[in-house]
Amino acid sequence: MKKRTLLLLFLFGLCVLLVSCYPSVKKPNDTATSDSSADETGGEFVPEPDPLTLIEGGVSKYEIIYPSKTNADANTAANNLRAAFASETGITLPISDDYLAGGKTYADQTHKILIGPTDYPISKELKADLRYDDYIIAVNGTNMVVIAFHMEGYAAAIGYLKNQVFSNVSGTGSERKLVMSGKTVVGSVNEQYPVSSWKIAGNELKNYRIVYGNNNLTHAVDAMRVKLAEASGYYLDIALDVASEPQDCEILIGDTNRPASAQVNDPTYLNYVFRVVGDRLVIKTGGEHSLDCVLRDFVEIVTNDATQITMGKTYELRGDYYTDPYDVSPASGSDLRAMSLNIMAEWPNYGGDQSPVSRRKEIFFSALDFYSPTVIGLQEFSPSFYSCLAEYRDAGKWDILKFNNPNVSGEYVASTVMYRKDLYTLVNSGMQYYSQYNNGRCRCITWAVLRDKTSEKTFCFISTHWDGDSSANAPTQLAEMVSFVNSMAATYPVITTGDFNSNEWTNSFKNLLSQTNSVDAKYAAEVALNNIGSWHDFGKDTPSAGSCDHITATKSNVKVLKFETMMYNEEIYCSDHAWLFADLKILA
Repeated sequence: MKKRTLLLLFLFGLCVLLVSCYPSVKKPNDTATSDSSADETGGEFVPEPDPLTLIEGGVSKYEIIYPSKTNADANTAANNLRAAFASETGITLPISDDYLAGGKTYADQTHKILIGPTDYPISKELKADLRYDDYIIAVNGTNMVVIAFHMEGYAAAIGYLKNQVFSNVSGTGSERKLVMSGKTVVGSVNEQYPVSSWKIAGNELKNYRIVYGNNNLTHAVDAMRVKLAEASGYYLDIALDVASEPQDCEILIGDTNRPASAQVNDPTYLNYVFRVVGDRLVIKTGGEHSLDCVLRDFVEIVTNDATQITMGKTYELRGDYYTDPYDVSPASGSDLRAMSLNIMAEWPNYGGDQSPVSRRKEIFFSALDFYSPTVIGLQEFSPSFYSCLAEYRDAGKWDILKFNNPNVSGEYVASTVMYRKDLYTLVNSGMQYYSQYNNGRCRCITWAVLRDKTSEKTFCFISTHWDGDSSANAPTQLAEMVSFVNSMAATYPVITTGDFNSNEWTNSFKNLLSQTNSVDAKYAAEVALNNIGSWHDFGKDTPSAGSCDHITATKSNVKVLKFETMMYNEEIYCSDHAWLFADLKILA
């Protein structure tokens, strides 16, 4: 009995010692203020830390400390807390970051009010169990610690301190005193998270971290973890694969150096897959664009408004970003599917959006798969797009005309023709510049005479790019295009695609149709799936009333069966022009 009593006294003394270093912290789903009384289930009594004397003898020894590492919310909160303390007590506390000069340690720092994720060990200790919309106010020795994840949490914590602590100054003059209880306060700006339970392979989500292999994904991954935190309360760590040792519970984004990533094959363009491999969740997509979309949409895709998520050992979810609501199968009786694609150049001096080709190429490749064109008129096709064509999974089926730009050494003209070489034989091809133009990269007529390997039907296909109806160059470009089309039409059916920078009601475009005896596929089609304009802002599906891009065909020997303005399947993120396709039947 004596030994048992001595043991209990020793444990109690040890407990007191430990608590003086690490205060008891309640989980955020408990009541707002921690209670250091004995555990009602018979657990051991844990005393709360001693109170803090923030003001004594009319003065304060305290200094506010914020993280030296960039943390805008914590830094703002530190200044807001300083102002709140001054407004209630009349004392303006000194403020500085957590950097320590040589020879000093955090252990010997006293009388600090630590705001945010400082380098003090207690800051990290308290944050470990903190949920996203919660805050903690705790006492650690003679220091106060305030931790939150975002500005709303800090504001709530400062509001609590201002109203419940700082306003309680007693005495006057040199007798003024302010004492703060040692109890830990846990509060929240969110009473209930949408997802109450989330498990991966039997493990709680809070045990996971997010690992990615591409440094360019940092911003998108950070946005993903914020959404996860808003849904579940758990703000997960993120880490580059090469900068972190593997652990069992990881969410792996894209290709990483973890073996689990290699066990999941890359899906096709604009597709995604989520699969549990061991204790890891692997997320893979068909390219950079769909990966960015999945990181943005991950929570909504998985939860689908469910409040409890279980991703078991055999869990797998597949999906895609294809959204075209129409039947885009080839029209019955058609001989070819023509497309006009302004791909939007990324040259800095060209005025195009700088969205990288590394991301936009996936959308382009997906259009080739989904719509199955056979001949394409391309405009603003930059060197980067020429270079990436070999990456396309069915690149062997295609060929592209490459004509050197005489104005820029080593560069191909940006208006060209791409065709299915397994379906057509190239009979002849060429490129001629307009005699007057405002952009030497694009303002040309690139053409190909193609013969169908099966039917032997032959036609001339053109890609062009005009200055537009309002330009002083417009009359010359119109005349030269009319002359070229009519010269080829003497022998072949002629299909013209391009960015004309002129809608269908302008004089230039109307004269092109009338003077070449051609039709606009948008209006001549037997079936028009999405008969709208093609101008739009990048990333927005709000087209203009009229089109600046057109597909035309000589009316005597080409019939237009189906037409669509393509505003679906993420194409709005690949160009500021909607793409077009037309199913055509060669009559001659």
